[in-house]
Parts: sequence; C-alpha cells; structure tokens
Amino acid sequence: MLCWHLQLPPLPAGISILRCDGCNNMVRWPALPAKLAELHCKECPRLELLPALPTTLKRLQCSGCEALTTLPAVPPGLTHLDCSRCTSLQRLPDILHTCMLELNCAGCPELLITLDQLRTLPPTIYSLDLTGLGKAWTNW
Repeated sequence: MLCWHLQLPPLPAGISILRCDGCNNMVRWPALPAKLAELHCKECPRLELLPALPTTLKRLQCSGCEALTTLPAVPPGLTHLDCSRCTSLQRLPDILHTCMLELNCAGCPELLITLDQLRTLPPTIYSLDLTGLGKAWTNW
C-alpha cells in the first residue's frame, strides 16, 4: 500500500483502531482521536514523528518505521509496544508506570537500553524481545 499524501487530514473522533501500514510517504501523523485504543503504523519508513498518544491507547505497533528516533510518552494503560526494526530509534519512553505485557525492540541497533532500565521494567511484562540491540550490550 502506498500513501501518497505526506500528512493525513484530521481523523474522525470515534475511531478506536487505526491501521495505516506500509505508507511509504507518511512523515507525520495528525492529532490522534481521544478514544483510540490501537495504533498500527508498521513499515512507514519515512515516519519521523508520532503525535501525543491518547490516554486510551492499549497497543502501539510501529515496527519498521526506520526514521523514528524517539517515541512520545506512553499512557499508563499501554499493554503492547512493538517498535521492532525501527533502525533509528535511540531511546524508549518511560514505561515503568504502564501495565505493559509485551515489549518488542528487536532489530533496533541504535536503541540504548541500560541495565537499570531493565531492572525497572513493569512487573506485568511477560514477553520481552531485545534481539539485535547493538548499543544495549556495549554500554553496561
């Protein structure tokens, strides 16, 4: 799927699940609907910035977004975060306050995760994938 527009117009307020995978030319998102529970924006290689995430968001899947360097603050109710293959991602937002169940950061060679950050992961986490983190292991 090719999204030829560089920026989406404002989105309808009632959307709870938004999928926009494979938008090769998407650079930025508009403000997200307040009731959004899931955001799927996989394989958007030019996506540079995500807007503030709504407090209702439970699942964020932004794998393969190669231009993302940071993620916005995540809401306390977030349970699933997949930022795998975000090859420019340098840091994660604070997730200690969340009820995170699954965290996938595989294939993020620029991502720095320290031992202290691993010690303070939410106790609810049951799935953690850190495969291929280049900087995590060299900075301990």
